[in-house]
Amino acid sequence: MSDESHGTMPLTPEQRAILFESLNDGMSIYALQVRCLVQPFQPGAFQEAWARTVARHEMLRARFRWTGQPAPTQEFPAGAPAPVPMVSVRGGAPDRLRTVATRLFDEQFEREIDLERDRAVTPYAVHDGESAYVCWTSHHIVMDGVSSRIMLRDLTEEYDRLLAGEPDVVSAPAGSFLAYVRWRQANPPAAAPAETMPDRTGRLVGALGGTRAPGQQRRIIRPFAADLMDRVRAAARRSGVTVATLVHGAWALTVAGRTGEDPVRFGVVGYGRPHQVAGSADTIGNFVATTPLLLPVTPEAPLDRWLGDVQAGLARAWTAEQRRALDADSILVVSHFPPIEQFTGSRTGCRIEFLDVVDHAPHPIVAAAMIGDPALLLLHVNGVRLPAGRAESLADDFLRCLGALAEVDPADADVATVCRAAGSHPAPTLEGLATNATA
Repeated sequence: MSDESHGTMPLTPEQRAILFESLNDGMSIYALQVRCLVQPFQPGAFQEAWARTVARHEMLRARFRWTGQPAPTQEFPAGAPAPVPMVSVRGGAPDRLRTVATRLFDEQFEREIDLERDRAVTPYAVHDGESAYVCWTSHHIVMDGVSSRIMLRDLTEEYDRLLAGEPDVVSAPAGSFLAYVRWRQANPPAAAPAETMPDRTGRLVGALGGTRAPGQQRRIIRPFAADLMDRVRAAARRSGVTVATLVHGAWALTVAGRTGEDPVRFGVVGYGRPHQVAGSADTIGNFVATTPLLLPVTPEAPLDRWLGDVQAGLARAWTAEQRRALDADSILVVSHFPPIEQFTGSRTGCRIEFLDVVDHAPHPIVAAAMIGDPALLLLHVNGVRLPAGRAESLADDFLRCLGALAEVDPADADVATVCRAAGSHPAPTLEGLATNATA
């Protein structure tokens, strides 16, 4: 790693946007916390493994500066991280350890993050001498969802080596986020052509009968039917599009069914790790960007052509040279990772099990379609209060629309056919938009 990693660098455009929103609405709006189970747990070895992981990845040492500066910067001081705070919990019921850990992690998560003072990734462990629940509280300006898995993978590797008595083995160099920042500087985006997009902020929340409720959060979990992903993959092959295209199409029909919009508008998330930057696939940092997507949902449109248009729209959004503000109140995230993942050491069998991510987001409705194994939908409702059952029904609408897209022959159907197939359960249809928008 170059000496530049110990100096300062500018923020990427996406980091600047996150910082701007955080300064306006509070740092907690982009806070996240990764929660894991570590077995077996040896405090000294775990502390050393974390120190080595931090040394490998500069973004785990990141601090940010903007007060009194012409432009915000990020810096990466060298040196060992502060000791991992640890709480010992002994005795009691078998589930007491997790209960205490969850309460303490919740307390940690409610503390305001000071990105100018603290390192932006801080761990906390609660253990009983054999196992530990560990959380890492962070901020989206530092890391994305892929990064959290890279962090846990590399931490498991370092911990496994220490437990096996191989402390002198040197890890391979990690990818550098700073290389990505430099690449962005050397490849500035071309000016995007002017494009007028309607402001759709509040449409979906209003159609659901929602009201502002700052600080309130809910999460709805809907597992996919056992064979749904198999049917979706088969439908994607028949249609000549990706699985992600079908998932985005299902969300477009879901939002259209609730709001009556045509075209429909929502945010899509690109993972943004460019192949031009060596090692970016194994780099911790914030690479994601949320981009608005405007999709027509014309009922008489042939389904195969419509799915092709959805895929083309996604390709344009994910390769956009200039990001635009998101003037909509829902985002769809498609993740190929399993919602629960376990990292196991090859030498000792130690394991770090990825249990959960507690996440704040400034967007009122975030639908995360986890299409790994098991597949499920996580529907996050942030800062709004919906009438009883509305969030659950929205999640169910999506699953019905996705199921209908998997069943209908794209060569012999139009968009309205999909809506009718979904509505047979029943689900919103384009013919009944006004009713569904106010139901």
